[in-house]
Amino acid sequence: MKKSLGKLTDSGSKGEELYTTVATMFEKSLEILDSCSTNCARKDLLAVVDSADFTNTIIADVEKTLIPKQHIQDMSKIDMENMPDNTKTILASVSTAMKQQKIIKKMVYKIQY
Repeated sequence: MKKSLGKLTDSGSKGEELYTTVATMFEKSLEILDSCSTNCARKDLLAVVDSADFTNTIIADVEKTLIPKQHIQDMSKIDMENMPDNTKTILASVSTAMKQQKIIKKMVYKIQY
């Protein structure tokens, strides 16, 4: 984790300030865990978990603008009539999997909050 954050905080990289902040938050969480060792109080552990959740949420929101999409999911201009059947099957399978994944994410979000 430290190595990955180190690469993301290289000067000149996109989002350098964000990842520097994330790295700092990560280091603070490790310090909390190191300082209490095996006798961590519940509030200390909850602080670390909350920090990780908060960091994940921020990264998920901000990375959408930092990392451009390579592919667009707009299939409205695709000519399905000339598409081979096996390709249609694959597209249907991917589409179903994406819908299921979206439903699961919504359910998990509702449970967490």
